[in-house]
Amino acid sequence: MATYIFTSIADFKAHLGGAINQNLNINSLAPWIEMAAQTHIWDWLSQGQWEALVTAVDGTPSAEQTALLNKLKRTTALLTMYEYAKVGSVQFTEGMGMVRAESDQQKTAYKYQEADYRRQMLVMGYESLEVMLDFLEDNEDDYPLWVASTAYTQNKALFINTARVFRQYYGKQLSRYVYETIRPIIEEVETFAILRVIGQDQYDDLKEGIALKSLTADETTLISHIQKAVVHFTIQEAMSRNWVQFEGNRIVQLETLEPQGIERAGSAAGGAFSEKYNHHNLLANRHISYILYYLKNNLSSYPLYEAYYEARIEEESTTTTETDTELYSSNRYYGAYPLVPSTEKKVTGIKRL
Repeated sequence: MATYIFTSIADFKAHLGGAINQNLNINSLAPWIEMAAQTHIWDWLSQGQWEALVTAVDGTPSAEQTALLNKLKRTTALLTMYEYAKVGSVQFTEGMGMVRAESDQQKTAYKYQEADYRRQMLVMGYESLEVMLDFLEDNEDDYPLWVASTAYTQNKALFINTARVFRQYYGKQLSRYVYETIRPIIEEVETFAILRVIGQDQYDDLKEGIALKSLTADETTLISHIQKAVVHFTIQEAMSRNWVQFEGNRIVQLETLEPQGIERAGSAAGGAFSEKYNHHNLLANRHISYILYYLKNNLSSYPLYEAYYEARIEEESTTTTETDTELYSSNRYYGAYPLVPSTEKKVTGIKRL
């Protein structure tokens, strides 16, 4: 009988190579396989799809199930070892409590080695998770259980749905795991920094195009500009919450210690924090400014935005007395960049009347 999605310890090891010893018993790992799935995988794969694959392994999986299992096994094995490594080196005994196993031939790993191992399992586990999700998106017709789940909807809910896209605009140092920690911020940034800029109808239409995989060339171009602003606002917000998790839950600076050359992570100083924070704020607002410039000069390509734009101009012409700078300079999502060049557009509107 299979242990969840693995048929044997050899099957488990095949996805880890030298990261695991052949002598490890699959039964010792069984609870941690399930916990890794519940903690890290079900939200994206769905419990229903997981359980269907577990059942299939005990029988004869279809070609489609086998293809998905090949992707799922790697991320599950990596994340299982991330979880199991917390307890695998110690035992709890009667009378002596917690002890560690050690012999003349084998010594327990140093703390830094344990930390490096667990970090690698976590990071690569989440990278493999994203590979699996890309596979599911490319072959969604083969996996109706997944398509019917909230995991499927969630996987396409944002303007930036993968760490790969986030890295395109930020840098390769951002892992899928870090993306997971800041994903809720991305959603908030979209609501507060993007929705007001492009209007509800245009916003909803773009989201529908993402969900249905039916974006036009113009929509793809607009989304790419939106993604650049979202990236920088997200990092800025993450810094405000002390959540930029390149190292744990801290914003850190790396310092090389001599003579060992070990990197030490410490909390970022106020000056370094402020410089990085203001840098992302500046870049984000530049992109917001460009989005408005781009839309203003391509109104015919975005009729939903054009209707929103005209409505705002009409509203401002009767209710607004402040200048654009006065209206938006106190709002950090827009900085000193005017949202709508209202004076210029009002003149145009009067001519049309």
